[in-house]
Amino acid sequence: MMSRIMKSTVLCIAVCFCFVFLFAGKKKENEPIRIGGIISTTNPFGTAAEGVELRDGLMLAVEEINGRNGIKGKKIKFIFEDCGQDSDRASDIFERMEKEYRPLFYVSSHSSVSLVLSRRAEDHGVVLVSLVAPSPRITVNKKWTYRYWVTAESELPVYLALLERLKVEDLGVIYLNDDFGTSYYSNIKESFELGGGSVEGTYFPVTEANFYDDVQRFLKKDAIFAVGFESHLAVILKEIRDAGFKKPVLSVNALCSPTIRKLPQLDGVYMPAPLIYNRRYLYAHEAADNYGNRFGKPFNHYAAAGYDLLTIISNLLENEEPTRENIRVLLEGGFIHSGVFGDVVLQEGDHDIDFPERPARILDGEVEY
Repeated sequence: MMSRIMKSTVLCIAVCFCFVFLFAGKKKENEPIRIGGIISTTNPFGTAAEGVELRDGLMLAVEEINGRNGIKGKKIKFIFEDCGQDSDRASDIFERMEKEYRPLFYVSSHSSVSLVLSRRAEDHGVVLVSLVAPSPRITVNKKWTYRYWVTAESELPVYLALLERLKVEDLGVIYLNDDFGTSYYSNIKESFELGGGSVEGTYFPVTEANFYDDVQRFLKKDAIFAVGFESHLAVILKEIRDAGFKKPVLSVNALCSPTIRKLPQLDGVYMPAPLIYNRRYLYAHEAADNYGNRFGKPFNHYAAAGYDLLTIISNLLENEEPTRENIRVLLEGGFIHSGVFGDVVLQEGDHDIDFPERPARILDGEVEY
């Protein structure tokens, strides 16, 4: 027969195992949902304003969701690192986050970085959602990679409508020589010429600062279309104004941002604009007010994209366990979401989530549809 000492020992061991099991289960239950953010808030020229706004929009959404008891009772922990638009650095950050945190999913910014991180996400079997990343290659033949941003293809109907309304027949395009710029140029050229128009383009490297010759080349065109980052556009549009060009000028939705649209050279420029700048669209006003109160600056479409993305995923997970596979399956099934951009639709099997835009122009520093 087992002695009293042995019985006591066995009982103690059993109790200890129960406590360990219960503690481990409780600890796992209380673990936060980790989201990895690899976002360029700086670039080789200094601050990447769009990345800063995107990060802050994500942070606001995290705070609001956590204030509503998180996702299925679990709080969100947003793990962010700036990769400085350096693809190698971004890749190293991803691998480190995988080892240290194993996030539920990742968010990235900018096409060059997202293209590299997409390969990492596909290899590791984790969802990556790219924002402010219009390169058409990011989501091609991908299982785990998604994009929440507009592309040259999704914005094409707005540009064609503007060109028709402005009676443009001969268009000059000044564009950045990367996936972003070339995709806009090739889409406009192909579609506009199919409709009987004429398109001529000239490209520039990311380091270019002098656009005098590019502008002079197109002064006899019916209109000029400029594609680049905010820093490029401010210089190109000033050059166009200084040259006395009075005909229509078109550009990209970056000009909608409050950080740039007050510049005098932007007055009268046409572009696609998301609904968050429509003063009659009340749904975005609450988010804009919360953002202004939290960060002391105006809301814009970069911040809105980060904010809305987390809202979408939070809603999708409302009745599902927050696992990597469930995130992928839910996104693969598609959805309809009414948020700060209006009605956003992802068709089943599609990996590009774009938000609706309308033809607009800058007038006296404001977006007019």
